Amino acid sequence: MWLALHGGLHVYEVLSGICAPNIFWKDAPGVLGPPLLIWVALTILIVRQRIAPAGTPNFGYMRVVEQRTHGESDYIREIAAASGGALEKFKHFQPATFHRHETPADLFHMTRMGATLVEDCGPCAITCAEIALSDGVDRDLINRALSADPPEGDMKTAFVFGAAIARQAAEAFALGDAIEASYGRTVRLELAMTAATVRAYPAMKRGLGLTRSCSITKLEV
Repeated sequence: MWLALHGGLHVYEVLSGICAPNIFWKDAPGVLGPPLLIWVALTILIVRQRIAPAGTPNFGYMRVVEQRTHGESDYIREIAAASGGALEKFKHFQPATFHRHETPADLFHMTRMGATLVEDCGPCAITCAEIALSDGVDRDLINRALSADPPEGDMKTAFVFGAAIARQAAEAFALGDAIEASYGRTVRLELAMTAATVRAYPAMKRGLGLTRSCSITKLEV
């Protein structure tokens, strides 16, 4: 921000006539180059999902959370109010549930939803579904997953794999082997990682006594 403000000051000086254009262009590489390179680097990190939201100001972070969770963020507000840097630590944890580098989006979100529905059949499931929708997953596929009826084949395997991990069921071994045979070890790792960590959100709500009745939530997007 400091570098960007410094560069902006030089732009202002040219626009206001304080500085001649020829001097500005002479200084531009050293003045505007560094902040531009930083923004390019940050963009690359975000696109490659290699950056955590830990540096995001709390007010901006909470605003995004409110938009994505539709009023179901009471537990995150409690984390934000807790002492000892609880929210900062939570921000570092969050990217783990979204880590996807090689896995196709539909396969990834089927696993997430399978695991989430074991823990929650209400608001957290809807939040998970809407994130899948924003990631380009087909709406009909998402709604079938919400009904615990994904189509046969890889989508169902991924869905049941996520549920098996959440239930600590023995079938997770065979399902994981099948996924690894088709997609490779890295995809299996990414699916296992999201299934294991996405459970933290409904579990946190349940631990704080904030879980709502499933009957009041329509499972459809």
